[in-house]
Amino acid sequence: MAEEWEDDWDAEPAHPYGIDGARALRLYGSDDPEIFSRHLDWAEESGIDVLVLSWMGQRSRTDINLQKVLAATEARKVKFAILYESRINLRSPTDTDEEKSIDFSSESVRARFFDDITYLRTNYYERYANHFTIDGNAMLYLYLVRNYQNLPSAFADRIRATFAPQPVHIVADVAYFGPNRHPLISPNVYDVGPRKLLFDAYTAYNMYADTAVADGESALQYMMREAEPVFRDWAESVPFYPHVFPAYKDFRKGHGRLTGTKDEFRQSMCRVRSLPIWGRFSEKFERIVFITTFNEWYEGTAVEPGMARRPGSRDYRFDYLDAIRDVALRDWCN
Repeated sequence: MAEEWEDDWDAEPAHPYGIDGARALRLYGSDDPEIFSRHLDWAEESGIDVLVLSWMGQRSRTDINLQKVLAATEARKVKFAILYESRINLRSPTDTDEEKSIDFSSESVRARFFDDITYLRTNYYERYANHFTIDGNAMLYLYLVRNYQNLPSAFADRIRATFAPQPVHIVADVAYFGPNRHPLISPNVYDVGPRKLLFDAYTAYNMYADTAVADGESALQYMMREAEPVFRDWAESVPFYPHVFPAYKDFRKGHGRLTGTKDEFRQSMCRVRSLPIWGRFSEKFERIVFITTFNEWYEGTAVEPGMARRPGSRDYRFDYLDAIRDVALRDWCN
C-alpha cells in the first residue's frame, strides 16, 4: 500500500534512501487493481511470462493484496507463482539475524510450514486459474532453502502430498557463496536416504555479496566474475534456473552499489541463457531465467519504469523493460 513507501523520495515526510531512480508511477498501492493491471501490461509487452509474488504469511498485507489483484487479473496472459518468504514466515519473533538457520527439527517450525503450504494450496492454487505451471505442475518458489536445517526424510514428498491433487514444481533457493557454491557439497540438494534430488529445480535468488563488490563496477562485470562460475557448476549438475539483476544498491549501511545500463542488462540475460542445461525440464520451458526484480526499489533492482527525481539519479525510464523485450521477443542474443 502507498503508506509502505513512506521512506521513498516522493513521500512526505521525505527520508530518502538515495535510490538511483523513482517510480514513473510515483506513489501507488500494490492493492490497486489499476496499478497491477498497468504492471501486467508492461510485463506482457516485454515478454515476461511470470510474476513471482512474495508471500509473507497468512493474513499479512501481501496475502490480502495478492488475493485482491489476482481476482481482478485472472484473464491476463502473465501468470503468477508464489515466493514463500521462509525467513519471515518461519523465524522466531525474537530472531533479528536475517541469515540465521531455519531448523526443521522444531515441531513448531514444521507445523507452521505445512500449515502455510495448505493455506497456499486452498487460497491460491485451487482458487485462481492463472498460476504458472510447467507441464501441468504449479510452481512454488521456496526462498532461502540454503538456510534450512535438519530437513526430515521425504520433505519434498510431503510438500507434494499437501498440494495434492495439484502436482507441484518446487524451486529451491540454495545456490550461493560459501558451502553453497557447488551442488555436490551444498546442503539440501539431495534427499535424506537414497541419493536423489530433493527438489525439482534450484536457483539463487540473489548472488550479491557486498564484500565481493569492486567500487564503481557494473552489475554485468560483477555477475560475470562472481556469479557465473557458481551458476555454471550448478547448471552442469542439477536442474538450475539462473537469475540476473539490472543494477543493485542495497541501502543497508555499507553495501556497495552496482551500476547498470540497458545494453549491459541485455548482455547479462544472454550470458545466463547460454549456460548448459542439465537434462530437460520441459519441452516448452527448457530455459527459465529469473529477473531480480520487477519493482524492488529498496535494493535498486527494479525493472519497472523509473525516472530521475533529484540531481545525479538515473533516468532509465523503460530501458530495462526494453532490454527484456529485446531478448525475450526480438531474439537479440542471436
